Amino acid sequence: MSRYDQPASKYMRSPVRTVTVETDVQSVFALLNRYRISGVAVSEEASSGSPVVGVVTRTDLLQMDEPAHAANALSVRDVMTEGVIAVSADTPLSEVAATMVSDRIHRVFVVDGDRLAGVITPHELIRAVVDARHPTPISEYVTRPVLAILPDTKLATALEHLSESDVSGLVVVEEEWPIGVFTQREALAYGKLPGDTSLEGIFSPGLVCLANSTSLHRAATQALAAHVKRILAMDGCEVDGIVSGLDIAKAVATD
Repeated sequence: MSRYDQPASKYMRSPVRTVTVETDVQSVFALLNRYRISGVAVSEEASSGSPVVGVVTRTDLLQMDEPAHAANALSVRDVMTEGVIAVSADTPLSEVAATMVSDRIHRVFVVDGDRLAGVITPHELIRAVVDARHPTPISEYVTRPVLAILPDTKLATALEHLSESDVSGLVVVEEEWPIGVFTQREALAYGKLPGDTSLEGIFSPGLVCLANSTSLHRAATQALAAHVKRILAMDGCEVDGIVSGLDIAKAVATD
């Protein structure tokens, strides 16, 4: 029996931030920054969230031809990803996590008929890992290699790396030691700055570094306390790999 047979309803986040297809892109940009979230549901009725017809994520906004903060003429209809992955409230959490892994997505919506009831993201899976006291070392779940950049890297270069790689964040290192991350959140927040701006001062220090032998539940506990979603696994003074949201999902799906 899996540690994660609990229904999605036990861990889902509710209510879900929603917009309509008519919402302007600048408002979506403001919502993502204000609530520190990576995506919003698109529904026919924003007040009720029913039915869900799509999603807008940071990735969608970063793929636009113009910066999201300056997209005066664009609405959600122009940038959203149509259709969503949704499950019923009684779907086991392990199945939700397996869907995230197979579809390489960071959110699965929970519905009750046509009604949007909640959402499961890596943050909710991290809480489940803590509750399950998952004992496996984080070394079993890391992604390798880690994409690293220096703090004096130019913003344009960092944005290019994010765009070309299949990751949502880059690790910032100084003298080979990790000191922070540059993620899609920073890319959206600071994308309006000149391309030759140094990352110094605009990357996030939000990173947890732990020995690669640390149990997953202890690492998840520290991630929750620090309000971060990325865990660096260290082999002595060297970076062994990174545990990201999808790696957490893989742990929940395969346990």
